[in-house]
Amino acid sequence: MPPKRRNVSASTTQKRPVGAVTEPWKIIVLAMFFLGLGMLLGFFMSEYARPNRIASGQSTQQQSVLPGGEEIRALLQHIEEAETQLFADPNNPQVRVHVGNLYYDLALARDQAGDGTNAQEGWVRAVRHYEAARELGVADADMLTDLGTSYYRMNQPEQAVEMYEAALEVNSRNANTWMNLGVVKRQALNDIPGAIAAWQEYLRLDPASANADRVRMWLAQVSGSVPE
Repeated sequence: MPPKRRNVSASTTQKRPVGAVTEPWKIIVLAMFFLGLGMLLGFFMSEYARPNRIASGQSTQQQSVLPGGEEIRALLQHIEEAETQLFADPNNPQVRVHVGNLYYDLALARDQAGDGTNAQEGWVRAVRHYEAARELGVADADMLTDLGTSYYRMNQPEQAVEMYEAALEVNSRNANTWMNLGVVKRQALNDIPGAIAAWQEYLRLDPASANADRVRMWLAQVSGSVPE
């Protein structure tokens, strides 16, 4: 006799009741997905709100405790992840700033490691993303300061000064911008009076900062260069 076929009519099939518990492995997979998503968003937001840097390439505070090579590899991984976000949402200004920040940090790390050629590529890419963020309406003093420093590191001091001045229009009390403005005016444009004025304003705004003694030393070095 041929085998009997199972009756699969609607009257005999069982349906899982609404609200039944999902299989444990599905719960674990979903939990891991949302945990990973939360960690990624947390990293993104922490990168967006960070202290900016000084034009000489030294940070106002320690940016990373990783050795140079490990820091560069970590930054490249973060850039790959961030550019995936950017591809999905190219008109998101915060993502643009985030990617610009990562390229800035990569350029700085490579420069400190002695890889000036690849560092220049990082500055160029940082400028590209910061300028794209400006076109999308971002007018953040810290971002504009980092944009100015990127231009300075690309040997474009006039554009650097323009960005620092734009940053000061947004926030005239951003002491770090005044310090960077003085660095560029002194080192690239030989504008000694302009550098002195910028550094004096920095000290007026933040006389007890970690960089205050350095700025006082710079002022002492150039004070004899000012014509009577």
